[in-house]
Amino acid sequence: MSRREFQHLAEAGDLIPPGRGTKSFKRSAVIGAAMGAGVPLFSAASLAKVIVKAEFNQEDGEAPSGLNFLARNLSSEAIDQFLPSQAQETNDYHYHYALIRGPDYQRGKALGSDALVEIIDRRIIMTSSVQFPKWQIAGWIENWGRASEAEIVLASEKVSMESWQHDFAALQADADRSRKNAVAKITINLSLAIRNAFDRLNDYREKTVPSGSDSSELS
Repeated sequence: MSRREFQHLAEAGDLIPPGRGTKSFKRSAVIGAAMGAGVPLFSAASLAKVIVKAEFNQEDGEAPSGLNFLARNLSSEAIDQFLPSQAQETNDYHYHYALIRGPDYQRGKALGSDALVEIIDRRIIMTSSVQFPKWQIAGWIENWGRASEAEIVLASEKVSMESWQHDFAALQADADRSRKNAVAKITINLSLAIRNAFDRLNDYREKTVPSGSDSSELS
């Protein structure tokens, strides 16, 4: 995503978290991945805002990156050297900062826990994971376009409390039929998109931040 596109989203309201912290960085990575797959800017931003929060919603309110799981294998030395002393201050940026400086981190590799989103014929939204590829209906895209924010209708809005199991089963069956007979499918690995974005940020900072400077914060 270009700076101009980021500015457009920032000016549009709440399509992207404010500031330049980890949350807005992760959201930008997800939006950029969707755009790279052919989803228009505002549709990608709407998708990221609504579906991520409704279906995945990691502790920080954004899509899961898988970095916190990878960080469980960090050595005690790496934890002491690279992670904040307080656990509540640690986020995905810190995990990545520590992991990429170790011997085991693998760039560009999908993980079993990675969160996937698939868009069927520019309308139906389904979610899954790499390890358990069972696609579930998440919602629908209305007003797919470049100039305005798309409306995302969640599957939960289409079921009633009294018959939610029956209603959801019917929606799932219809989505499965549409997926089987789809003309086009767009699949986005949200988690890998975030890790790849952190990789690129690290490479950029390695080239531009003077040696010895503290680059252990995202700002």
